[in-house]
Amino acid sequence: MLVAAIALVAVACDEQHSTTPIITEPPIETTAVSSTVESTVDTTASSIAGTTTVATTTAPTTTATPTTLPVVTSTVTGTAVAGNSGGVGPDQTDSFSEAVRNEDGTCTGWDGPGDAETWTSGLEVGAAVRILDGTTNQEIGTGSIVSSSFADVDPGDREQWTCTFAYSATVTGTPEVFQLAVADLDPWVARRDPTRPGEFVASVNTVADPAFFSQCTDADFGDQVTEWSAAGQFWSNGISSVCSNGLHIEALDRPCRPPEIGSDHVISVVRFDDQSVVLEDLTGLLVDPSTLAPGTPVVVRIATGRPCE
Repeated sequence: MLVAAIALVAVACDEQHSTTPIITEPPIETTAVSSTVESTVDTTASSIAGTTTVATTTAPTTTATPTTLPVVTSTVTGTAVAGNSGGVGPDQTDSFSEAVRNEDGTCTGWDGPGDAETWTSGLEVGAAVRILDGTTNQEIGTGSIVSSSFADVDPGDREQWTCTFAYSATVTGTPEVFQLAVADLDPWVARRDPTRPGEFVASVNTVADPAFFSQCTDADFGDQVTEWSAAGQFWSNGISSVCSNGLHIEALDRPCRPPEIGSDHVISVVRFDDQSVVLEDLTGLLVDPSTLAPGTPVVVRIATGRPCE
């Protein structure tokens, strides 16, 4: 998943492994109040040398042993989904891809763009996983990445490559939302996967920003808008095409991923001033580009890794 670096009220599908039913409550210590009988009087009197003595007995003091409710744990399973573009191996991979497709059918994270610090390095089979509470960010479980794979989710001729990293972790409680932290990477939000009952899904987050491309920062939009091709393209390629043909990207939108769209691929381009007006979708351009003014502000909708319901 990518994090859009320019302002927009992102309209993303609700970000949602699975657990055996448990009841989780914080440990509770219960201590019974001590009960002591000071004395009981034996009313049997004995007369010895003219005196009467009343015999007394004292009952033992009893204190209940403190009890602590056991903390119940369960196993969560799910996937982290990353976008990919290009060929197999790092030398053939688009520099903004979130993961590399390997010849053995697996995927691995990598350094990505040269100035992007770690990007997704460390995302690989065997990597340590920490589960963080979705509200407090406190660690509530640990596990690891257990497998990885990739697939072209488009049955047609558009390549929509998506890498999937499966994980398993033992957690305290039954969280419905949590954060998935892999290796030393920043955590990603995980929610219930609407396409895989009982599991969770998280979208790998990297930065998507038109400012990466000079054609998107140039204030000269030319004399007219010409044909562009963004829908179905990996986000970096799609954004470049939009900017190169006279449109201005005002914002990025990050909705959920339709079934035949790869993670981090463009779904559509819409007008910024009226987002109900779709200029391009997966069927192609829906408007004559020459009717648009140069610099027309648009929103590019890019799928996250989270599938739509």
